Amino acid sequence: MVVAIILQNHGKLPFTNNQLKNKIQAADVRCDFELTFKAARKLLLMDFGYVLAEIRPDHPVFPIGGPSDIEGDDAEEAPAEGSGEEEEEGTQTQATQKSGRGTGRATRKKTFIIVNTMKPELSFVNCGKREFAYQRDGDPKAAAQMTVLTLTLLYIFMEGGEVSEELLWLFLKPYGFNTETTHKLITDHGGVRSLVTSQFVKQQYLVRHTTQGRNDGPELAYYRWGPRADLELSRLAIVKLCGKVFGVEASMENFGERFNNAETTERRRLAKILSFTRNL
Repeated sequence: MVVAIILQNHGKLPFTNNQLKNKIQAADVRCDFELTFKAARKLLLMDFGYVLAEIRPDHPVFPIGGPSDIEGDDAEEAPAEGSGEEEEEGTQTQATQKSGRGTGRATRKKTFIIVNTMKPELSFVNCGKREFAYQRDGDPKAAAQMTVLTLTLLYIFMEGGEVSEELLWLFLKPYGFNTETTHKLITDHGGVRSLVTSQFVKQQYLVRHTTQGRNDGPELAYYRWGPRADLELSRLAIVKLCGKVFGVEASMENFGERFNNAETTERRRLAKILSFTRNL
Protein backbone atom coordinates (compact mmCIF):
# COMPACT_ATOMS: atom_id res chain seq x y z
CA MET A 1 0.00 0.00 0.00
CA VAL A 2 2.81 2.44 0.89
CA VAL A 3 4.50 1.80 -2.45
CA ALA A 4 1.16 2.24 -4.24
CA ILE A 5 0.56 5.59 -2.51
CA ILE A 6 4.04 6.90 -3.33
CA LEU A 7 3.70 5.79 -6.96
CA GLN A 8 0.22 7.31 -7.16
CA ASN A 9 1.74 10.58 -5.93
CA HIS A 10 4.20 10.62 -8.84
CA GLY A 11 4.60 14.14 -10.15
CA LYS A 12 2.85 15.48 -7.03
CA LEU A 13 -0.54 14.94 -8.64
CA PRO A 14 -3.55 14.39 -6.34
CA PHE A 15 -5.08 10.92 -6.23
CA THR A 16 -8.33 9.42 -4.92
CA ASN A 17 -9.11 6.62 -2.51
CA ASN A 18 -10.92 4.80 -5.33
CA GLN A 19 -7.77 4.82 -7.47
CA LEU A 20 -5.81 3.29 -4.60
CA LYS A 21 -8.52 0.76 -3.84
CA ASN A 22 -8.65 -0.43 -7.43
CA LYS A 23 -4.89 -0.90 -7.55
CA ILE A 24 -4.73 -2.75 -4.24
CA GLN A 25 -7.71 -5.02 -4.85
CA ALA A 26 -6.50 -5.80 -8.36
CA ALA A 27 -3.48 -7.40 -6.69
CA ASP A 28 -5.40 -8.96 -3.78
CA VAL A 29 -9.21 -8.99 -3.76
CA ARG A 30 -9.20 -10.20 -0.14
CA CYS A 31 -7.36 -7.08 1.06
CA ASP A 32 -9.14 -5.13 3.80
CA PHE A 33 -8.64 -1.70 2.26
CA GLU A 34 -9.71 0.28 5.33
CA LEU A 35 -7.24 -1.36 7.72
CA THR A 36 -4.44 -1.41 5.15
CA PHE A 37 -4.96 2.25 4.30
CA LYS A 38 -4.80 3.31 7.95
CA ALA A 39 -1.63 1.28 8.54
CA ALA A 40 -0.04 2.79 5.43
CA ARG A 41 -0.80 6.33 6.61
CA LYS A 42 0.94 5.60 9.92
CA LEU A 43 3.97 4.07 8.19
CA LEU A 44 4.28 7.02 5.80
CA LEU A 45 4.31 9.41 8.75
CA MET A 46 6.65 7.47 11.03
CA ASP A 47 9.21 6.34 8.45
CA PHE A 48 9.12 9.11 5.83
CA GLY A 49 7.61 12.15 7.54
CA TYR A 50 4.78 12.18 4.98
CA VAL A 51 1.24 13.16 5.91
CA LEU A 52 -1.62 11.93 3.75
CA ALA A 53 -3.93 14.94 3.61
CA GLU A 54 -7.45 15.05 2.23
CA ILE A 55 -8.22 18.08 0.06
CA ARG A 56 -11.00 19.54 -2.03
CA PRO A 57 -9.46 19.98 -5.50
CA ASP A 58 -9.33 23.59 -6.69
CA HIS A 59 -10.51 24.85 -3.29
CA PRO A 60 -7.96 26.70 -1.11
CA VAL A 61 -7.74 25.49 2.47
CA PHE A 62 -7.73 29.09 3.68
CA PRO A 63 -9.75 31.97 2.20
CA ILE A 64 -8.22 34.88 0.32
CA GLY A 65 -8.03 37.07 3.39
CA GLY A 66 -6.49 34.27 5.40
CA PRO A 67 -8.01 32.67 8.46
CA SER A 68 -7.49 35.63 10.81
CA ASP A 69 -11.09 36.73 10.26
CA ILE A 70 -12.57 33.28 10.90
CA GLU A 71 -13.71 32.08 14.28
CA GLY A 72 -13.26 28.49 15.34
CA ASP A 73 -12.19 25.58 13.19
CA ASP A 74 -12.40 25.38 9.43
CA ALA A 75 -15.94 24.94 8.23
CA GLU A 76 -15.02 21.86 6.26
CA GLU A 77 -12.39 20.19 8.40
CA ALA A 78 -11.17 16.94 6.91
CA PRO A 79 -11.93 13.81 8.96
CA ALA A 80 -9.22 13.33 11.55
CA GLU A 81 -9.13 9.59 11.24
CA GLY A 82 -10.33 9.16 7.66
CA SER A 83 -9.59 5.70 6.34
CA GLY A 84 -10.20 6.73 2.79
CA GLU A 85 -13.30 4.58 2.67
CA GLU A 86 -15.91 6.37 4.79
CA GLU A 87 -19.39 6.06 3.35
CA GLU A 88 -22.45 8.22 2.94
CA GLU A 89 -25.89 6.97 3.87
CA GLY A 90 -28.92 7.03 1.61
CA THR A 91 -27.03 6.50 -1.62
CA GLN A 92 -26.43 3.48 -3.80
CA THR A 93 -23.98 2.79 -6.54
CA GLN A 94 -25.33 2.29 -10.02
CA ALA A 95 -24.31 -1.37 -9.91
CA THR A 96 -26.23 -2.16 -6.73
CA GLN A 97 -29.26 -0.24 -7.91
CA LYS A 98 -29.42 -2.35 -11.07
CA SER A 99 -28.95 -5.62 -9.24
CA GLY A 100 -31.40 -4.80 -6.50
CA ARG A 101 -28.74 -5.64 -3.94
CA GLY A 102 -26.66 -3.38 -1.77
CA THR A 103 -26.73 -1.83 1.64
CA GLY A 104 -27.94 1.62 0.67
CA ARG A 105 -24.41 2.98 1.21
CA ALA A 106 -21.78 3.96 -1.33
CA THR A 107 -18.11 4.78 -1.00
CA ARG A 108 -17.49 8.53 -1.07
CA LYS A 109 -14.64 9.54 -3.31
CA LYS A 110 -11.91 11.44 -1.50
CA THR A 111 -8.91 13.22 -2.93
CA PHE A 112 -5.51 13.12 -1.24
CA ILE A 113 -2.07 14.65 -1.52
CA ILE A 114 1.14 13.78 0.30
CA VAL A 115 2.53 16.61 2.42
CA ASN A 116 6.18 16.41 3.38
CA THR A 117 6.50 17.57 6.99
CA MET A 118 10.28 17.74 6.56
CA LYS A 119 9.71 20.95 4.62
CA PRO A 120 12.73 22.57 2.95
CA GLU A 121 13.34 26.28 3.11
CA LEU A 122 12.06 28.33 0.20
CA SER A 123 14.87 29.41 -2.08
CA PHE A 124 15.59 31.20 -5.34
CA VAL A 125 18.01 30.33 -8.11
CA ASN A 126 20.07 32.99 -9.85
CA CYS A 127 17.65 34.64 -12.22
CA GLY A 128 17.34 37.87 -14.14
CA LYS A 129 19.13 40.91 -12.75
CA ARG A 130 18.77 39.79 -9.16
CA GLU A 131 20.67 36.94 -7.56
CA PHE A 132 19.52 34.79 -4.68
CA ALA A 133 21.29 31.98 -2.89
CA TYR A 134 20.24 28.44 -3.64
CA GLN A 135 21.55 24.93 -3.09
CA ARG A 136 24.15 24.54 -5.81
CA ASP A 137 24.31 20.79 -5.24
CA GLY A 138 20.66 20.43 -6.18
CA ASP A 139 19.03 19.89 -9.56
CA PRO A 140 19.17 23.22 -11.46
CA LYS A 141 15.95 22.46 -13.36
CA ALA A 142 14.06 21.60 -10.19
CA ALA A 143 15.50 24.70 -8.52
CA ALA A 144 14.32 26.88 -11.41
CA GLN A 145 10.80 25.45 -11.18
CA MET A 146 10.83 26.00 -7.43
CA THR A 147 11.87 29.58 -8.02
CA VAL A 148 8.93 30.22 -10.35
CA LEU A 149 6.59 28.65 -7.79
CA THR A 150 8.05 30.63 -4.90
CA LEU A 151 7.94 33.92 -6.79
CA THR A 152 4.36 33.25 -7.88
CA LEU A 153 3.12 32.37 -4.39
CA LEU A 154 5.04 35.31 -2.90
CA TYR A 155 3.44 37.73 -5.36
CA ILE A 156 -0.05 36.34 -4.78
CA PHE A 157 0.31 36.61 -1.01
CA MET A 158 1.77 40.10 -1.01
CA GLU A 159 -0.96 41.30 -3.38
CA GLY A 160 -3.70 40.19 -1.01
CA GLY A 161 -4.41 36.64 -2.07
CA GLU A 162 -5.28 36.85 -5.77
CA VAL A 163 -3.56 38.19 -8.90
CA SER A 164 -4.43 38.38 -12.58
CA GLU A 165 -2.49 36.29 -15.06
CA GLU A 166 -1.45 39.39 -16.96
CA LEU A 167 0.12 41.02 -13.90
CA LEU A 168 1.76 37.73 -12.88
CA TRP A 169 3.61 37.52 -16.21
CA LEU A 170 4.80 41.12 -15.78
CA PHE A 171 6.04 40.32 -12.27
CA LEU A 172 8.00 37.21 -13.34
CA LYS A 173 9.66 38.81 -16.37
CA PRO A 174 12.35 40.90 -14.55
CA TYR A 175 13.48 37.74 -12.76
CA GLY A 176 14.29 36.07 -16.06
CA PHE A 177 11.08 34.08 -16.46
CA ASN A 178 9.62 35.45 -19.66
CA THR A 179 6.52 33.60 -20.86
CA GLU A 180 7.20 34.72 -24.45
CA THR A 181 10.65 33.12 -24.69
CA THR A 182 12.17 29.75 -23.81
CA HIS A 183 13.93 29.42 -20.45
CA LYS A 184 17.01 27.21 -20.62
CA LEU A 185 16.15 25.40 -17.37
CA ILE A 186 12.38 25.10 -17.83
CA THR A 187 11.77 22.93 -20.85
CA ASP A 188 10.14 19.79 -19.41
CA HIS A 189 6.69 21.32 -18.95
CA GLY A 190 6.38 23.38 -22.11
CA GLY A 191 8.00 26.52 -20.72
CA VAL A 192 7.18 28.97 -17.96
CA ARG A 193 3.63 29.65 -19.15
CA SER A 194 2.65 25.98 -19.22
CA LEU A 195 4.43 25.34 -15.92
CA VAL A 196 2.22 27.91 -14.20
CA THR A 197 -1.07 27.52 -16.05
CA SER A 198 -1.04 23.72 -16.21
CA GLN A 199 1.50 21.90 -14.05
CA PHE A 200 1.21 23.97 -10.86
CA VAL A 201 -2.59 23.94 -11.21
CA LYS A 202 -2.72 20.16 -11.66
CA GLN A 203 -0.44 19.73 -8.65
CA GLN A 204 -2.84 21.97 -6.68
CA TYR A 205 -0.18 24.54 -5.81
CA LEU A 206 -2.35 27.08 -7.60
CA VAL A 207 -6.05 27.56 -8.20
CA ARG A 208 -6.83 29.19 -11.53
CA HIS A 209 -10.22 30.64 -12.38
CA THR A 210 -11.48 32.75 -15.25
CA THR A 211 -14.06 35.50 -15.65
CA GLN A 212 -15.54 37.08 -18.76
CA GLY A 213 -13.86 40.30 -19.79
CA ARG A 214 -15.74 43.55 -20.07
CA ASN A 215 -17.90 44.15 -23.13
CA ASP A 216 -17.66 40.49 -24.16
CA GLY A 217 -13.89 40.71 -24.23
CA PRO A 218 -11.55 37.74 -23.81
CA GLU A 219 -11.66 35.75 -20.57
CA LEU A 220 -9.45 36.99 -17.77
CA ALA A 221 -7.54 34.49 -15.63
CA TYR A 222 -6.72 34.85 -11.92
CA TYR A 223 -4.62 32.83 -9.50
CA ARG A 224 -4.83 31.99 -5.81
CA TRP A 225 -2.88 29.66 -3.54
CA GLY A 226 -4.06 26.07 -4.02
CA PRO A 227 -4.66 23.48 -1.28
CA ARG A 228 -1.21 21.92 -1.69
CA ALA A 229 0.49 25.29 -1.23
CA ASP A 230 -1.75 26.03 1.77
CA LEU A 231 -0.67 22.82 3.50
CA GLU A 232 2.89 22.42 2.26
CA LEU A 233 4.25 25.96 2.38
CA SER A 234 4.44 28.55 5.14
CA ARG A 235 3.18 32.08 4.59
CA LEU A 236 5.43 33.14 7.45
CA ALA A 237 8.43 31.83 5.48
CA ILE A 238 7.20 33.89 2.52
CA VAL A 239 7.18 37.07 4.64
CA LYS A 240 10.63 36.30 6.05
CA LEU A 241 11.90 35.74 2.53
CA CYS A 242 10.49 39.13 1.49
CA GLY A 243 12.28 40.66 4.44
CA LYS A 244 15.59 39.22 3.26
CA VAL A 245 15.00 40.45 -0.29
CA PHE A 246 14.18 44.00 0.81
CA GLY A 247 16.71 44.05 3.68
CA VAL A 248 14.17 44.62 6.43
CA GLU A 249 13.03 42.65 9.44
CA ALA A 250 9.96 40.46 8.96
CA SER A 251 7.74 42.16 11.49
CA MET A 252 4.32 43.71 11.99
CA GLU A 253 5.94 47.13 11.71
CA ASN A 254 7.30 46.46 8.21
CA PHE A 255 4.61 44.18 6.77
CA GLY A 256 1.51 45.23 8.66
CA GLU A 257 -1.54 42.98 8.45
CA ARG A 258 0.24 40.57 6.12
CA PHE A 259 2.62 39.61 8.93
CA ASN A 260 -0.26 39.07 11.34
CA ASN A 261 -2.10 37.05 8.69
CA ALA A 262 1.02 34.94 8.04
CA GLU A 263 1.50 34.14 11.74
CA THR A 264 -2.16 33.21 12.21
CA THR A 265 -2.28 31.11 9.06
CA GLU A 266 0.90 29.26 10.02
CA ARG A 267 -0.61 28.20 13.36
CA ARG A 268 -3.71 26.95 11.59
CA ARG A 269 -1.67 25.22 8.90
CA LEU A 270 0.25 23.22 11.50
CA ALA A 271 -2.99 22.40 13.33
CA LYS A 272 -4.57 21.27 10.07
CA ILE A 273 -1.67 18.94 9.29
CA LEU A 274 -1.82 17.56 12.84
CA SER A 275 -5.52 16.79 12.38
CA PHE A 276 -4.63 14.33 9.60
CA THR A 277 -2.43 12.33 11.99
CA ARG A 278 -4.92 11.75 14.78
CA ASN A 279 -5.79 8.19 15.73
CA LEU A 280 -3.24 6.62 13.42
